[in-house]
Amino acid sequence: MLNNLNNKETNDGDILVSGYADIWNKNYKAKYAKNHILQYGILAMLGVYNPYGYNKSAFNTPDIMQVGTNTTTASYFSMSALVSPLASSSSITYPNSATISYSQPSGTTEWQVVVVATWNAGALPNDTIGEVGLYANYLEVNGTNYYHVITRIAVADGSFSAFTNNNTYALNINYVINFKYQ
Repeated sequence: MLNNLNNKETNDGDILVSGYADIWNKNYKAKYAKNHILQYGILAMLGVYNPYGYNKSAFNTPDIMQVGTNTTTASYFSMSALVSPLASSSSITYPNSATISYSQPSGTTEWQVVVVATWNAGALPNDTIGEVGLYANYLEVNGTNYYHVITRIAVADGSFSAFTNNNTYALNINYVINFKYQ
């Protein structure tokens, strides 16, 4: 994907990465909650985590996204997982449905990745939502898979306000990451 951004005559330039999420659950709505790209997100973009290049199958739906309850820990670059993933019956609860799409407006040096995830009513407990993370699965040379958070939005970063999930309604999250070659 990022190779297509390099359509300038020289290799001089920067890739700007930005993103946000829209979150809604019954009466709670957060628009444009700012994300933080973490080290594994940068490594995925650079393709250096796997010496054979970026693994396109790294994004596995529906376990591409997780939500958590932590409201006090700010995102930091070397973070590899959510602090307190929300679980039901002691195992992480992944979305009931998730899709991922990629687009590039014609004639631009921009790419957009959009992940849409839904936890159906009753899938999550009535608990605080304080962090959201996108995950990717990386394949190491020895064949061992590693699963890391690549980008995170969190209450502790001022990205959105904590809210209590109302489990009689679905929790929906649209997570958008933009890449722009400048």
